[in-house]
Amino acid sequence: MTDRTQIEDTIDRLCELDDQYTRRFRLGKLTPATKNYIVDRISELQSTLWQMDLNHDDLKWFSNRPIYGTNAIGDPYYIEDLS
Repeated sequence: MTDRTQIEDTIDRLCELDDQYTRRFRLGKLTPATKNYIVDRISELQSTLWQMDLNHDDLKWFSNRPIYGTNAIGDPYYIEDLS
């Protein structure tokens, strides 16, 4: 597998996890265990991606992701507890 293919596969997996999280959240099917699993997988993939030889477009895509740290305000993975 080439480096480029590996980068694109990792980006695709990140997008799939983002979509899965959003779907489950909107359907009310996001359990705390599932949330932790998905967020942990995203963190792992992001760390892996940072170790790869990213080009300018990859870095631009990465910087525009809506994730700026787990539980940060504005982060799609942040769910405010209103109880």
